[in-house]
Amino acid sequence: MDKTLNFIGIGAQKAGTTTLHSIFRSHPEIFVPVFQKEPHFFDDEAKYSMGYDDYLLEFFAELGDEKAVGEITPDLLPTPAARDRIASTLGENIKFIIILRHPVQRAISHYKMYLNWLWESESFDNALRMEALQQRTDAQNSFSYFGRGRYLSQIKFYLEVFHRKNFHFICFEDLLNNYQSVLDDCFDFLGVSKMNIDELPRANSGKKVQLIHFEKDANVKLGRAGQENNIQMPKGGWLINTDYKGRVRLIKKPIQMVDSRLKRIKTLLDEESPNSERINELYENHFQKDEEELSNLTGLDLRIWRNL
Repeated sequence: MDKTLNFIGIGAQKAGTTTLHSIFRSHPEIFVPVFQKEPHFFDDEAKYSMGYDDYLLEFFAELGDEKAVGEITPDLLPTPAARDRIASTLGENIKFIIILRHPVQRAISHYKMYLNWLWESESFDNALRMEALQQRTDAQNSFSYFGRGRYLSQIKFYLEVFHRKNFHFICFEDLLNNYQSVLDDCFDFLGVSKMNIDELPRANSGKKVQLIHFEKDANVKLGRAGQENNIQMPKGGWLINTDYKGRVRLIKKPIQMVDSRLKRIKTLLDEESPNSERINELYENHFQKDEEELSNLTGLDLRIWRNL
């Protein structure tokens, strides 16, 4: 391939990156992967070890003469190893896009996503307590509901290697309230023409998944890129978790082993989210101390996060 990536979106998770990817896909001068939004090349050691050429062939084979070429994987921001892999592979001139969302509301959205995926079965407050006590950790910091919202330290870590001019920051709340102006600035940063946006696409909006038991043999269709494949479910019943795009996730355990967990997750999904008073309290106690420095660093007025 003659071209390589010249921009990359690295976060934050649950902050509108899927919406931004959808907009980029519709822009004639921007290329992002079509069939999979998040390649997870730079944050996954196994994928990275396969080599950059294979990555380009898998995700950028349809690249044409677009001016801006890139991808969006929000796990890159909180993954330390990703920074140096990006630097060694793409060089010091790579451009970064980062969307920042109110960190408590981001955490709530993150938590609900994991409930829907059946990864989480604790209450929100207990999940935060377990995170603070470091009782659940993995290489991807999957359960870092508040950790992923500590943007200041993560951005500073990237700035140890890359110049500040390489970064374009977007406030999620500004994107919702004034999307045309925000996107015009983003297009300018990427060096592409402005494009009129009639309506902001809403993706990953927190729609609850459908949880289905299969008591007998059942055919399930898994769809990707418009093609469907039938798989045969085993007898005894497995649990199927259908996400908002109609795809399915499989939990390879008999139903009797997950029934109690499923009931608890359903209950948690039906619970009300923390109210505004609780959200403001959590923000003041855990994040507001970084607000001024983060605003100065990013050029964003983050006072909007107070008393939402």
